[in-house]
Amino acid sequence: MCGAASAAVIDFDTSNGIGVINGQDIYSIMSADGSVSATVSTIVNPSGNTTVARAYATVDGAGNPRGGRDPDIEPTYVVVDTLGPLVDPINNVLVVDETPDDRNNTSNEVDDNRSGGVITFDFTAMDVLFSGVTFIDDGTLVVSGSLDGNAVFSSIIDNGRTENALQRLALGTSARVDQLTFDFGRNSGAIDNVMVSAVPLPAGVALLMTGLAALGFARRRKTT
Repeated sequence: MCGAASAAVIDFDTSNGIGVINGQDIYSIMSADGSVSATVSTIVNPSGNTTVARAYATVDGAGNPRGGRDPDIEPTYVVVDTLGPLVDPINNVLVVDETPDDRNNTSNEVDDNRSGGVITFDFTAMDVLFSGVTFIDDGTLVVSGSLDGNAVFSSIIDNGRTENALQRLALGTSARVDQLTFDFGRNSGAIDNVMVSAVPLPAGVALLMTGLAALGFARRRKTT
């Protein structure tokens, strides 16, 4: 028996309450409430060279399209899923940054790599329950999860050829994983609102830890 898992979202707007800025390199990230953390590694396709994932601000301070280097991942969006109106706002998103493999950006502004890449989240502190993610742009995104090196699930989000397309993946049953990969193939694009929750300790383990903590406190009081 486990306690209830606490729902969280990795939205790239804040990380444990600290604001994320446009163009920020993302090597690690936390959910907005700080309950879940992940290290982030990124490669570009087709070379497999290492690059970095970067936060891309889709809107300005007034909530209007920012007019950055990637208008195809900025609003207004064409929602192609059937999950109803958008509830979670799309502000910052996460992209595979351009590299010398595909450098058409001499000013080094944040820009998604037009030949795609793979972003990997490793949840080293704890397992998580993954329930969904948002994919923005045309093309496809392959979302996969694994636990202890074993594949748990793999799903494809297909936005076709629709520019500014937005589609949310919502798993019917949350998947327990310690690693997530987001493979853009040979397409550019962005992700947002990674829905995860920390896997709670079994009730017996939690009670044992509470008891040990109380015992330690009692011993300290006795010796003072």
